[in-house]
Amino acid sequence: MPAPDPRKLPSPAAAMALFFAVLVSNLAMGQLFAGAEANADWLLVATPLVLLFWIGLFVYWFRVDPKETLLLRLPAWPDLLMAIPLAISFVILSDQLSSLTSDLVPAELSEQLREVQIRWLRASGPREWIVKLATIGVGAAISEELMFRGFVQSAFSRSMKRSSAVIWTSFLFMLLHILPLPSFAAAGLVLGLTALATRSIVVPVVIHFLNNVAALALVNLAGLETLGDPVWIPASILLPAIAIFVLCMSYYARRLLRVPEEGSLTSYPARPDPDPPDDRRALPSPANPSFAEELQSVPRGRRRLGWLVIAAAFVVGSIVLLALFASSLYMSNPQGLQATFIEALSQETLGRLDPDAMDRSEELDATFAALSAANDAGSLGWRQLWGVARAYATTSADGTIDSRDVDAILEAVREAVRGATSPRRL
Repeated sequence: MPAPDPRKLPSPAAAMALFFAVLVSNLAMGQLFAGAEANADWLLVATPLVLLFWIGLFVYWFRVDPKETLLLRLPAWPDLLMAIPLAISFVILSDQLSSLTSDLVPAELSEQLREVQIRWLRASGPREWIVKLATIGVGAAISEELMFRGFVQSAFSRSMKRSSAVIWTSFLFMLLHILPLPSFAAAGLVLGLTALATRSIVVPVVIHFLNNVAALALVNLAGLETLGDPVWIPASILLPAIAIFVLCMSYYARRLLRVPEEGSLTSYPARPDPDPPDDRRALPSPANPSFAEELQSVPRGRRRLGWLVIAAAFVVGSIVLLALFASSLYMSNPQGLQATFIEALSQETLGRLDPDAMDRSEELDATFAALSAANDAGSLGWRQLWGVARAYATTSADGTIDSRDVDAILEAVREAVRGATSPRRL
């Protein structure tokens, strides 16, 4: 058998064949596991493995170049770092888009899909957390991106404009999830554009992974299905997310404009002329320069300053985004999160009691019950809880809580209850 042409990419027909093979496999596995009443975790493990099997089989069967087809190259560091704030901001925007377009799906079907999605995301213990992170987080991100942003988008880019390739790939990405929601199509567009701009599968994998992990955190840590309450995410969260998303996408758009339109994923630099005419020797090379080549033209001092600015912007931007995401979780369900915090704090306090202070456990239970009642009434705020948390951290610093420490915690809890129930002064 002749050696495969290293420049060959799959055809659109091969991409469609892969899509239908994966779709049929997923449906068949779902029916098989449902009929056998097997543990759902095994289906989560099997799904990305089967998808990777089909990708490898099609790469081998059609004798394509794996590196070019699947974009198996490392991105530039700025491209990778920019993916983190982009992913976090897109989590907020896609959640808002899902809330606004939820009426597009019939109510009965939407409720069924919601229940299925929550059941897949729910993790009740450390073992299930590991399984969910390994399958929904890592496995789904790698396998789906290798399939869609790698094999499928490369195949479509072979015979159509790259904008059309991204759109069609996003449409198939939405269909595979059997959820005709614009948020899935929007995710496909963002992932497809970043793959084109960076020519690396790593960036869309990172964005996909962070998006899935955020969904796990919403359901399991915050007990939320959406950040919108009831529809709109608070402007203090939504507007900064929009600004960060626009800035990040502008960066990738600039990178995308530097990639030639024709054969953005398939073109190879032309073979150099061994004896070019004299009038062409001084002309610059028309080939698209790499990021490292562009840096060589920048003075070393400016390069160092630029890296410092990038590092500072990344650290500050990541802190701001994480703070926005955490505050959005709190603002969407403050009573639920505070109830979880009070319960955990009560259990930790009782678990650290010194043997000589065990007789005060009932007093602690009653006082924390009063704090929970204030929270249920909707009058407890984070400022009151902060005082209780600070008192607990101070008294339990040595690992145990004695009778004197119990007095300090009880006083902090009572002060929080008084602050929650007393009328506010102007």
